[in-house]
Amino acid sequence: MKSEERHQLAQNDLQVGINRWLDRIEPYSNHILGGAVVATIVAVALILWFRSSSATSEAGWSQIASARSVDALLQVAEENPGTAAANWARLQAARQAYSTGIETALTDRKSSDESLKQAKDLYDELLKARTTPELREEALKGMGLTLEATSGGDVAEAIKAYELLIKEFPQSTFRDYAAHRVEELKNPQAGEFYAWFRKQNPKPAERPLPNDGKPATDSSLSVPALPELDLKADTTAAPKADNAAPALPAVPPTDGKAPPAAPPATPPAPATESTPAATPMPMPEAPKATPPMPMPEAPAPTAPMPEPPATPAPEAAKPADPGLPALPTNPVEPPK
Repeated sequence: MKSEERHQLAQNDLQVGINRWLDRIEPYSNHILGGAVVATIVAVALILWFRSSSATSEAGWSQIASARSVDALLQVAEENPGTAAANWARLQAARQAYSTGIETALTDRKSSDESLKQAKDLYDELLKARTTPELREEALKGMGLTLEATSGGDVAEAIKAYELLIKEFPQSTFRDYAAHRVEELKNPQAGEFYAWFRKQNPKPAERPLPNDGKPATDSSLSVPALPELDLKADTTAAPKADNAAPALPAVPPTDGKAPPAAPPATPPAPATESTPAATPMPMPEAPKATPPMPMPEAPAPTAPMPEPPATPAPEAAKPADPGLPALPTNPVEPPK
């Protein structure tokens, strides 16, 4: 038989078979068409659901990363029910509640107990739910820590939680820590310590009020008392100090007028109504135009004084004492 004839016979056989199959399914054609449409719809729905679930899961993880409080994490769990993000949000909330309870245990017992109870409830919820092995491992460790902190002396429940962690996860990274805690809690001193600690009831200290505008009550900050002043004391001039410089004698006038007095050695103290200034001593009045009088002897100074500005004179009188500086003398006019 030639090849062309064989090819033609094969085509005829295929056509005959297709026609027979179409004749058989023709009564069910509507059902088959409906099933195909339904399958297409289901496939499209599954694709959309997977995409939506993936987007929701990503949003849940982003919310967990941005949450900063227990309430915010619990809200994430409520907004993403039945997802892995919801379970991890509860685990993170339990961790934060436990940390808060431990931090306030020495300052506010009431607040500490509330936080630890919240952590215990969240860990228990995770252990009862169907979660991944990683979540259950973390929940068992957290439950052991929380039961130990709230034991009050009865550490049996905490030991059971640690032993269950070792049993279910023998290769866990927390195995050595859990075994160490079991060994420590079996020591009677551990129960005694937790029993003593439960009897303590620390309370938060009252917030101090501002002290603005109030006088200081510390004796170290008191103002010292003022010295008593005797305003009725004797108003006589105080004696001149030994180390005070003596006053210079007056120079006889040349034209009938008294020369200006030499400046005092020390500035006078301000005089009051009750006590006049004690120093310096008043300068003697210049003599009137009278026949020349002998120059008074100046007292011996303890320290040399600067010479006052001299006026030109034909002759300079010699000082009475060779040790004293020379004083200028002016001719005195005879009385008219």
